[in-house]
Amino acid sequence: MPWLGGDGWDAPIERAVDLMREVGIPNPGLRADAYPHELSGGLRQRATLAIALAAEPDLLVADEPTTALDTTTQAQILAKLREINRDRGTAMVVISHDLGVVAELCDRVLVMYAGQVMERGTTEAVFTNPSHPYTQALLACTTRGVDRTSDLDAIGGEVPDLLGGTDGCPFAPRCRHATDDCVSGSVPTREIDDGHDVACGELDAVPDGRSVSPVDDSDRSARRAVREGQQMTDDDAFVELRDVSKRFVVHDSLYHRLFGGREELTAVDGVDLSLRTGETLGLVGESGCGKSTLADLVTGLEAPTSGEVRLDGEPVGTVEDRPSSVRSDVGVVFQEPRASVNPRRTVHQTIAEPLEQQGWAAERRADRIRELLDQVGLPERHADSRPHQLSGGQLQRVALARAIALEPKLVVLDEPVSALDVSVQARILDLLRDLQDRLDLTYLFISHDLDVVGHVADRVAVMYLGELVEVGPAEQVFAEPSHPYTEALLAAVPSLQPDAEPAAPLSGSVPDATDPPSGCPFHPRCPAATPECAEIDPEFGTVGAARVRCLHAPDATGATEEAERADERRRNRPTQTR
Repeated sequence: MPWLGGDGWDAPIERAVDLMREVGIPNPGLRADAYPHELSGGLRQRATLAIALAAEPDLLVADEPTTALDTTTQAQILAKLREINRDRGTAMVVISHDLGVVAELCDRVLVMYAGQVMERGTTEAVFTNPSHPYTQALLACTTRGVDRTSDLDAIGGEVPDLLGGTDGCPFAPRCRHATDDCVSGSVPTREIDDGHDVACGELDAVPDGRSVSPVDDSDRSARRAVREGQQMTDDDAFVELRDVSKRFVVHDSLYHRLFGGREELTAVDGVDLSLRTGETLGLVGESGCGKSTLADLVTGLEAPTSGEVRLDGEPVGTVEDRPSSVRSDVGVVFQEPRASVNPRRTVHQTIAEPLEQQGWAAERRADRIRELLDQVGLPERHADSRPHQLSGGQLQRVALARAIALEPKLVVLDEPVSALDVSVQARILDLLRDLQDRLDLTYLFISHDLDVVGHVADRVAVMYLGELVEVGPAEQVFAEPSHPYTEALLAAVPSLQPDAEPAAPLSGSVPDATDPPSGCPFHPRCPAATPECAEIDPEFGTVGAARVRCLHAPDATGATEEAERADERRRNRPTQTR
């Protein structure tokens, strides 16, 4: 930054530290010397924001500014962007798949499809009176408020190939109101209200509300209702974690071994949890809370430091230690579809990977791949396609096909739809529920998107600093959260109502796992904390059908039998040197 001031290096370094402080990076003087890999996702996003503000721009372009961030970090970033807009007068262009982010942050909205503007207007006008069929369809795709036994209102078809341009309205092939004139004629732009314009030739035929056809899912809804009405017990558990902990050595050099200071990071701490056959368990919490490490323990990518992981009643170790029959019981779908497949391999070759590892013959593999493509709704013509020829949604279908190739009983889904827009997200979520119904799959569903988790999950487990703080039925946990941390996560979800007042973001960040706080791990950030919270590590109690670890959980009663066993194991554990 010397060219900004011309005063040598001291001034720009001081300026950089000031910018880091302005965007909310704690201890900016120390963080200034950190490398990107040493920062959390939220701090990296703040650092990027500081870089963007360095030249004091009049316009800030924020391209997916909160994608892949947890809800509390997202709320902090959005609050900082609003502050910059208000205090600096900086104009912003916000590009986002997250309609809640747009509703909370933007004054005006421009809806684009296939390179063309479909609708524009104030945020309030577009969200409360969507008039273009595409805008209506996008809003209808959201998971918020949709009963989890129902399919989402997904948009059929695919975004058109823009090579050679398009005639008429580009949305016409997917629009239920399209006429012959829409396909070939020019598209007029009509003013609905002052500053509210819509590019649609059949606007008079478009009703208020949702424009996509209602999905006839009565059969599937009935099957789900039967399954969800069945009383599940721990005897139905396919996955069991018993007092599972995972610690990583941070400093383990010869110097540290000889002179002390060997430091450990506790990523998962004394977790007791079960996944019941055929259910979806949502795992939520901020980045750095241990969700991915817990998933690694279940899949066998990591071995627990202490405790036991059981699959179908049998203790299991890492992938290398598991027999092939047990390895095939678990499939995995990762967050970013393009990063999880080899760009040089075709769809056929990608799906064939687990089958080849199990020694399937070529003809048998080919038959199975055709069956899998049909199950995930991908036309067989894509078998010879490579990743760059597929959309994000199509690639995620490929990843799903690979995950279920060996007919697993459990599929671990780590942020499976966070990189997808709402229309593609809806179709993938519907596909996941359909596969679960047909194949009786058990899902461990990890996501920062609480609306998505609320739609798909039967039960929810909330993690904080490696520990479970609340576990219970999704409907109860989301409607009446009992732990202050769960309540803070839900309060941070952006509203789809443009005039809604944003909730105050949760202050601070997840503490350093090498030096966790005493007592309740959440007490330094908890708005309801009392002095005893810093001294007492709470045990599980019950609130309704949920298990909660909080000294002040409303109406908490005695622990369930499962919680009592967990607390007994925690009390009997030897004290660990942190």
